[in-house]
Amino acid sequence: MARTPVREVVEAVVAIAPSLAHLAAENADTSDIVALHTCLARLEDHLRRRDRHAFMADDLRFRELLATASGNGMLSALYGALMEIVTTSAPGVVYSFPQMKYITGMRSQLIGALTSQDALAARAIMREQCVAWSNVLARHHADALESMVRWDELT
Repeated sequence: MARTPVREVVEAVVAIAPSLAHLAAENADTSDIVALHTCLARLEDHLRRRDRHAFMADDLRFRELLATASGNGMLSALYGALMEIVTTSAPGVVYSFPQMKYITGMRSQLIGALTSQDALAARAIMREQCVAWSNVLARHHADALESMVRWDELT
């Protein structure tokens, strides 16, 4: 693990996130759904104000809320650790405005699937979003993907 490219961590996130969404559709309660709606409203506000850095922070918060809603503490902790590795090891990654618009749309669809307890739809939506995220990283931030995880900078 001493020389782990960020790309491998992103691949792990892409593998785990759809399962978290599936579990969240099965386990989320009303307070989880409200928290996700509130976070989505902040994402939409950041998009309107064109505040990329605030958007990035709240998108990470949305992911944390989704992981918590899964009801699986182990997967939630693992997912959180993987996202911390990505954000610490590839700090220059910031979404474009079209990407931010796409993300808010996908987050809205995901909340709809969670609300209706449609686990298969939640899994598919999250899979699509994660693959798109991975593709954007490969296309626009290939250098960040191939950089090595900064193990010494993680908490």
